[in-house]
Amino acid sequence: MNKKGHVTVLSKAGIHRIDNVSISPSLSVHMYGLDIGTAERHSYDPVTGEVSKFVSGYCNVLGDEEAE
Repeated sequence: MNKKGHVTVLSKAGIHRIDNVSISPSLSVHMYGLDIGTAERHSYDPVTGEVSKFVSGYCNVLGDEEAE
C-alpha cells in the first residue's frame, strides 16, 4: 500500500491496478510519456487472465459540466 506522497514508476509494460481502500476520498495523478489517446494499450482481467488491446481516444467533456 502506498503512503501519502508516494510515487510509483512503471516500465512501459507495467501492469497496475488502482484502488482506494479508505473511506476518505483519494486523489491519483497519472503522468504518461506518450500520447495515450492514440497509443495501443492493454487491459488485463485478473480473474480470467485475459489481455485485451484498446485505444482509449479522447473526451474533452467533463462529466460535471454535462449536469449543469
